[in-house]
Amino acid sequence: MLGQERQQFVSLSENQHPEPEGMGGLLFGAKRFHFSTSEQMYHMVPPEKFLSLRRGGPENNFLIDSYMMMGGRTFENGRPYKLVTFSQR
Repeated sequence: MLGQERQQFVSLSENQHPEPEGMGGLLFGAKRFHFSTSEQMYHMVPPEKFLSLRRGGPENNFLIDSYMMMGGRTFENGRPYKLVTFSQR
């Protein structure tokens, strides 16, 4: 595939407690929020995207899709790859 990049994920969850804690809990309800972030390596182009590329022929109007990559270069989309379409005609 085209490689991986670091992506940040954010999670926010709400926990409700059965009994309000203190005056704030009585006034605003007994809710606590948990916020977390994580970083993971993730595919630049998810593998399932390759399954929907057109492969030419009359059923695809004679068009072929491909990902083009050039080492050391970024395209106008800011990425080191771009989706291109070729005509078979």
